[in-house]
Amino acid sequence: PHANLTAVWWTVPRNESLKRLADRWGADDEVLRALNPALTDERVERGQRVLIYRFELGTVSRSIGAPNRGRIENSAPFPDGDGWVLRSYRPRSYATRQTVKELATSLTEWRERHPQANPVKLGEFSRRGGGRAKPHKSHRTGRDVDIGYVMIEPDEGHRFVAVTDSNLNAAATWGLVQRLLAHGAVESIFMADSVQQQLIPFAAQSMSEAQLRSIFSTLEPDARARKKTMLRAWRGHDDHMHVRFSCTEADL
Repeated sequence: PHANLTAVWWTVPRNESLKRLADRWGADDEVLRALNPALTDERVERGQRVLIYRFELGTVSRSIGAPNRGRIENSAPFPDGDGWVLRSYRPRSYATRQTVKELATSLTEWRERHPQANPVKLGEFSRRGGGRAKPHKSHRTGRDVDIGYVMIEPDEGHRFVAVTDSNLNAAATWGLVQRLLAHGAVESIFMADSVQQQLIPFAAQSMSEAQLRSIFSTLEPDARARKKTMLRAWRGHDDHMHVRFSCTEADL
């Protein structure tokens, strides 16, 4: 089943105040009241379904400025779905609608091809209005998202797990990268050299040497050419990949 991109509902996991629920989503409690007229109490109950977001026809969602100094206009929260896991605290789960659509499509397609793989952990996107998101230098304009690698063993924790030679499901991770690149909506993916090395044997099954070098920075000997590959080595990305989606015509 495809994720619902028109409305995002949240099933409340515990009894808590409406203000706490709003904080969990990085929203104002008045916004939640407007979306949920039936919310008359100051508390919400475990199991209660709350509308977090509804797309308003005619609104334009766009990225404004550079990833390290911009903001978002009319962002959307990323929805729950089969095949991926979001954190329970979600003030930074927002992106442009185009980013949400492209990522949800890629993850859904990946899940259809790898139904037995463990779900992918999703980390930081952007704040509801974008802007500074410490400690990140980017993640400001709704086009950046941190995605965990597909691990062999299930892990219930919310933190990403560092990749080793024995814990990475490299075939399924390469399958995820393939889906992310398939629609031409990704600008670049930041990924540690050690992870790239584990994916190359699977990519090589269907790609020429030239194609591999255009994707994997670890295979490109020329420093300037490495800056143009789709997968780029970057420190701190041995436990997750940082995916940056491309600008659209609506973005400024």
